[in-house]
Amino acid sequence: MSQFPNGFGMPSLNLPGMQQQLIRVKGIESARMYSMPVLSTVPLFDEDEDVLYIKSTDASGYPTIRVFNLVEVFEKPIQNDMSKYYVTIEEFEKFKEEILSNAKQFVQQQPANGKSKYAGTKQSDGNSETDGQTNK
Repeated sequence: MSQFPNGFGMPSLNLPGMQQQLIRVKGIESARMYSMPVLSTVPLFDEDEDVLYIKSTDASGYPTIRVFNLVEVFEKPIQNDMSKYYVTIEEFEKFKEEILSNAKQFVQQQPANGKSKYAGTKQSDGNSETDGQTNK
């Protein structure tokens, strides 16, 4: 006969639908004395402190215990201050004026006479036979 409750030589698995009760202990000594089968892991909750013990046993039945402090985590309130994500109309208009004034410095407008303000360059009017062609 197998030493495991399921008869297959393996620890039984907790299947969905099976209810488990919380196992409560009184301190680490009580967790150390908690008896369990080999190759298993059990969460043990301390009755007096906000502590969780995870007790595991290996193939030879040797137990190890890991200790965790339970700390409540509070949900942070939602920030409704959207002012850091949006600009006001006044801020937008000021920014627009800055952009337009800076853009005017860089935009080069062609004079009405069709001549470039740069010496030695010829502006193309699109009608010349040599526009877009290279000398051969």
